[in-house]
Amino acid sequence: MISNTMLAKSLKELENDGLIKRTEYMEVPIRVEYEITQTAASLKPILLELAKWGLSLG
Repeated sequence: MISNTMLAKSLKELENDGLIKRTEYMEVPIRVEYEITQTAASLKPILLELAKWGLSLG
């Protein structure tokens, strides 16, 4: 489980690194959506290979 503070910090770091895009909707209550950027999507093949390698270790 992750605390709200840690989640907010992690999302902010990902946004600052250009890996996610944050969209805020001025509704009541305020709604926020996150989506991955093209930069983050380009990492998918690399992450899949790392996962495959990790699973092969045992």
